[in-house]
Amino acid sequence: MPHLFRIRLHHGGRLTKSPGRVYEGGKVNFVDMIDIDIFSVHDISEMMDELGYSVNDHIYYYFQNPEKDVDNGIEDLRSDQDILNLSRHVEFHKVINVFTLHGLNIIKDFFQSPMKPQKGITIEEIDEPGPFAIVPSKPNVTRRLNSDVDNIGQEGGVRQATATSVVNE
Repeated sequence: MPHLFRIRLHHGGRLTKSPGRVYEGGKVNFVDMIDIDIFSVHDISEMMDELGYSVNDHIYYYFQNPEKDVDNGIEDLRSDQDILNLSRHVEFHKVINVFTLHGLNIIKDFFQSPMKPQKGITIEEIDEPGPFAIVPSKPNVTRRLNSDVDNIGQEGGVRQATATSVVNE
């Protein structure tokens, strides 16, 4: 017997940030009689195509774990593994919320860390191989460290290490 379920497809809107996350704007459509045994992410893309979205749109799919609220239960729906994760819920939950996020900027906002970034930290690539020291920096200060570093226990003797730390607040 097929394992049928229904998708409540939220599209054209956006998820707000936690806490109190909701999907605002957009529309909701229902898709019935979906067999989880043959369901794939491509089926969602076909649904979006039927709703008038372009295959060139940047659309990302997520489902709500039906055992959690929207703040804590949004999970990826991008791969076969994600479909298997969703399938564990279908036996006991016949309606699954699927959310779409459209556009790269909305995706970046959705996944932006709720923690404020620390000021005064800059990470730069250093071309020279070899041992380096972490040098603390102060705001609005440029430091340049040029030092010869002994490679104890290694052949070749001395390597030149150059590190630059630039901080602008």
